[in-house]
Amino acid sequence: MSHPNYRLFSRHGGGIALFIHNSAPVGKVTYCKEYELLSAEVKGKSGLVLVAVVYRPPDTDCDLSSLEVALGSCHLSKYRNIMIVCDFNVDMNDPQSPLTGNFLSVINGLGLHQLMDEPIRVTNHSSSTIDLVLSSHPSLVTSLGVDGPLGSSNHLSIHVSLSLGRGTTSSGGRSGSIN
Repeated sequence: MSHPNYRLFSRHGGGIALFIHNSAPVGKVTYCKEYELLSAEVKGKSGLVLVAVVYRPPDTDCDLSSLEVALGSCHLSKYRNIMIVCDFNVDMNDPQSPLTGNFLSVINGLGLHQLMDEPIRVTNHSSSTIDLVLSSHPSLVTSLGVDGPLGSSNHLSIHVSLSLGRGTTSSGGRSGSIN
């Protein structure tokens, strides 16, 4: 899988990938096995931006408290700016679900804002907003959009453009990319 003008970061055998525009300087890249979590430090004029993609399988023993631990392994407090494209298998279209409420409590506690408001996984019988974009500073996002699926995925892809203080850069995730 490739995308013109982008570098691909991924783990073989996993369902996550991160595309980062060639113009964006990338520092440390980290993979966390407990959750499928891939993160990269992207250098901007105002400091480092942590860009991450995360996948939580639907039938997993990892609960949302594990999410806090996994994200904590990225040392979130070290970064002023955080952008996460993720599939936690928590449907934001179901606000009455206890899982959705717990998830919102976790991300709010981490100082993150959920930006995706349209269904990303659409079938003949249902649609769900389980692929999300989380940001510590929504003003970083210059554009957010949805395209066709990557490869054989049944999820649409998410594209996010960030302002890093020296132009716009992109990257992407399991079902998306960040520009």
